[in-house]
Amino acid sequence: MLLETASVLMMLARLLPPASAAEQTQLPALNNAALVQQKPVPMAHKVALQDAPPEPAHKNIDEPRKLVAEEARNAPEEQKPPVVAIPQRATQDKTVPASHKIRIQKLEFKKAKLIDVMRTISEISDINIVPTKSAGEVEVTIYLRNISVHDAIDTISKSNGLWYRQDKVTEAYRVMTTQEFQNDIVVFRDDITQVFNLLHPNPVIVAQAIKDIYGTRVILSLGIEADDFSRGSTAGGARSGQSSLRRQTGRNANASRTSSAGGGGGGQNRVSDQVVTEKLTPEQLARIGEALTAAADGESVSSDLLKGVSRTEQPIYITVNREHNLIIARSSDAAVLRDIDRLIKDMDRPTPQVLLEMKILEVTIGDSFSQLFNFQYLSSSGKGFVGLGNVAAGTGSTFIYDFLDSRISARIELLEKNNQVNTLSSPILLASNNRPARVFVGEERILVTGVTVTDPVISAVGTVITPGRITYETELRDIGNTLNIVPKINADGTVTLSIQQDVSVVLEGAISLPPITVGNTTQSFNIDSVKVANIEGIVVAKDGLTVAIGGLISANKVYNESKVPLLGDVPIVGELFKQKQESQTKTELLLLIKPHIIKSPGQAEGVTMDRMDEISMQDTEAVRYDNQ
Repeated sequence: MLLETASVLMMLARLLPPASAAEQTQLPALNNAALVQQKPVPMAHKVALQDAPPEPAHKNIDEPRKLVAEEARNAPEEQKPPVVAIPQRATQDKTVPASHKIRIQKLEFKKAKLIDVMRTISEISDINIVPTKSAGEVEVTIYLRNISVHDAIDTISKSNGLWYRQDKVTEAYRVMTTQEFQNDIVVFRDDITQVFNLLHPNPVIVAQAIKDIYGTRVILSLGIEADDFSRGSTAGGARSGQSSLRRQTGRNANASRTSSAGGGGGGQNRVSDQVVTEKLTPEQLARIGEALTAAADGESVSSDLLKGVSRTEQPIYITVNREHNLIIARSSDAAVLRDIDRLIKDMDRPTPQVLLEMKILEVTIGDSFSQLFNFQYLSSSGKGFVGLGNVAAGTGSTFIYDFLDSRISARIELLEKNNQVNTLSSPILLASNNRPARVFVGEERILVTGVTVTDPVISAVGTVITPGRITYETELRDIGNTLNIVPKINADGTVTLSIQQDVSVVLEGAISLPPITVGNTTQSFNIDSVKVANIEGIVVAKDGLTVAIGGLISANKVYNESKVPLLGDVPIVGELFKQKQESQTKTELLLLIKPHIIKSPGQAEGVTMDRMDEISMQDTEAVRYDNQ
């Protein structure tokens, strides 16, 4: 009750004109604050008071002051409120904030909470001061004399590691901790959003290149991934132990560019607010605080100021629109956006392609016929090269390739005349640079890979409730010839080909499982197996020059039976008129590849049509030769 009475009387006392020194009442020191006799006002403030309009006269001037002193003297010691010297009368200058005009003669606190200190200053000055919850718990010990309210708040904040901000409209103060002050800073950015329209696909590679160059400054979003084709397995399946070519996901040389002929990437200005997340030093915060004071709204600073104060560079936001082949960039750093524009233009190159003209041949070499490729023969050729790779199925098989010259061509023609060459397929593929191409010639087969036996369920009296059951385990697998090629175009006009070829054959019932007892019956089961030959290697081919790849040899046993007509069909006696012969044949798989480099989309049509016409003529001649 006494505290409320004292506060009300003090507020009434402030409404009265300043009393003379003789009329002021000395109050005893109380707790954390002491009231001392007010000193004479300095000359500068006296002039300000004289220039202010005269205040209206009040009656009974001495009564409120005497009541304040009387209440303070009669109150118990533990209930005496902290008292400060009544501030001097403020001037009527509207251009100067009230917190700068009102002065406090004496202010002293010892180990008081900041929230109590600021409440006291607010009550005696009629200025709103709001400390945050964290800042309000800070203990303050301060002794100030003849100081303005603004300077008092500034001094108390700095001496206790706190920060404050003043609203320019309401003139209210907010006192906060260092972290709260930093989080409260809003950086005003003049962001520029620019859209780059790429002429050639691959915006993801371009965006990733920008990310690699500018590092952590780039905040990259690759957008929604487009649908792609995928295949689960290659010929022979995973159980064959074969290796497979994996799609290369590295950063390829082919990329894209931005606006040139298509309207270009026009930029548009966009304003955004962001919060400072870097841990700033007190000096940096002080500079930002000064900028906030000088700012028009007192709430935000420019990104240029932050760049000068902080070590943080302006972020770059990059996103990709794959469907429309666009790259969208946003940043307040105009110089960086110009560099990105030049970078994308330099990377604007059409994706080169390779037309792969291939033939897969099966050559019968037999026991008395030498292999199509042999080291002595190839080494005698001045043009040829011999390469060794993975060992394939069959005795003595190896990965061998050679640039096809006239001597190899003549030998292949000789084999064709002797009906020792079987053309399995003649595919033509148009593959992009560094992109895999796949050819499969064969069929999908259902293979038996195992059996599952379920025992019968028999009751206590011997009745069969559920009979035993045998379930075959199967899987679907590609059986035939599979060819995977990844071309890479070199600067000298050659093409590096990563080649993997798989040849698989089903051996039905080749594996016998141990006998299995089902109920009272014992059964034997045979399951299928897959014979796989795999060849993998890397060759370098010249544009327009055929590369021959061989060495994949397989051996097969052939059973031939001849008999005398009619007599050979007589039971028992007919065996005397039959002749059975077992022979072994060897076949070699030969792969011919002729690459054609296509550097522009316009060139693709001409090269493709020329090759198709040539192949059509060859097929026509082959049919004519067969009819003869």
